[in-house]
Amino acid sequence: MKVYGAGSEAEVKAAVASLPGDEQVRLVTQVYEILTIPTLAARTEALLDVLQDKSAPVSRWRRIERFDSPASCEQQRQRALQKFERAAESVRASAADGDELAVEDWTIFEGLTACRLSRCVPESTLLSR
Repeated sequence: MKVYGAGSEAEVKAAVASLPGDEQVRLVTQVYEILTIPTLAARTEALLDVLQDKSAPVSRWRRIERFDSPASCEQQRQRALQKFERAAESVRASAADGDELAVEDWTIFEGLTACRLSRCVPESTLLSR
């Protein structure tokens, strides 16, 4: 999915109109589903999840860190995921009735989304790009 920036309703309409019909339906359905989520934190998580390109080939991935073994990589990935999950749970609890998330809270949800999608892959996979 592409992300569009728009400064007016007309720009939004033009961006949506430029999409093929099935993409318009998918976009409107996703927006509706996100807007009907009852809490701000959950809406934010859903929005950030939709914006991720889950079909991106490994060659477009960004290397975060290097590990001695697949096991140590996965162990560190799981630790990071648990850390983000705990932080996100704290934000969910504190922002239950809020109208706006702090930048730090957005950052936590961005990290959580990225960490959920992260995978340990051999370095040779990334070097072949």
